[in-house]
Amino acid sequence: MTEIAVQGRLQRARVALRKEWRMVEKHFKENRLRTDFAAQIQRLLNTIAASRDGRREAFRRLAALGEPAVEPLRTALDDQRDGVRRAAAVALCNRGDCHGLQYVLRLLYAPDWTPSRSHLEQAMEIPGLRASFLEAAAGGDQRQRWTALRALATIEGDDAEASARFDSVFRDSTMDTRSRVYALRALGRIGGEAGLAVVGEALADSDPQVFDQGLRLAGEEKLLPAVGICRRAFGRRATWRKP
Repeated sequence: MTEIAVQGRLQRARVALRKEWRMVEKHFKENRLRTDFAAQIQRLLNTIAASRDGRREAFRRLAALGEPAVEPLRTALDDQRDGVRRAAAVALCNRGDCHGLQYVLRLLYAPDWTPSRSHLEQAMEIPGLRASFLEAAAGGDQRQRWTALRALATIEGDDAEASARFDSVFRDSTMDTRSRVYALRALGRIGGEAGLAVVGEALADSDPQVFDQGLRLAGEEKLLPAVGICRRAFGRRATWRKP
């Protein structure tokens, strides 16, 4: 075999080897070992749980890991540290994963905790929660409905679907008083003609707590209904009880 033939074979072998290496490298990048991902995700979750510093960057890197990150994140939902569980849940929600969404909802609906407005505002930024709240606001579970109505009320501006849900709850005479008051409060603070109309209805409502809230909204939001409604309202005693 001549030297030229040997060199030709070696060259073809090098080309084939480079091609095979690129294929192996591509496969490894697309299918990293699960333990590699688990360790990387755990480090990012630890960063998020430890302090607020670097939290935004850690969330960005979690989102960049893609589909292989989902399973380790689901596993992290069982971590003993509350901060890690919450961070994993938010990261999963950002990927549209139902496991993360259900975890966040369990936190918000926990019977031993009432989330603050700040918590609810943050929750409304998580993908999928708005739709869940719209559903719960019309549902049969009373406590979940209260939380959902309060969360939807944090939406800035007029959200047609949320407004329709508030309107439906307020006008349902079979609904519990607290749900009706939360819905009334949200509609009154949206304002406009709809807000004025609902305050007028509240001032004529037989439920004293609904009446109280209507009276308060009339003053706070400057929603003054027709003179006849105001006269009848002034003849009633306000109790100002918090629902």
